[in-house]
Amino acid sequence: MKRLLKIHPTDNVAVALMPLLAGERVTLDDEEIILREAIETGHKVATRPILPDENVIKYGYPIGHATARGAPGEWVHVHNLRTNLADCLTYTYRPAGTPLPAPGSPPPTIQGYRRADG
Repeated sequence: MKRLLKIHPTDNVAVALMPLLAGERVTLDDEEIILREAIETGHKVATRPILPDENVIKYGYPIGHATARGAPGEWVHVHNLRTNLADCLTYTYRPAGTPLPAPGSPPPTIQGYRRADG
């Protein structure tokens, strides 16, 4: 059963598909990785050496940068990964949806066909 998922070929991390134990040997892309610590389901593990300030690549894109040296098999999370966003101190949610109809207005309709089974 597959235990790690590398989402994009250029990624330097993979995602644990199940809880993994320290010392486990996992094969990914025909290479063996020895896990240096326990990795929870959904968490990232380094697949190759990662240097401080090097981008951590997931989905083929940088998701942040390493704050410390990482070795293959190490857990990659908030203790050794920081965002690349700079000077982003606030966030405002601005949905771009269609406003709801005013109270009392007729409900929205669609052009369609009613099936024989309703």
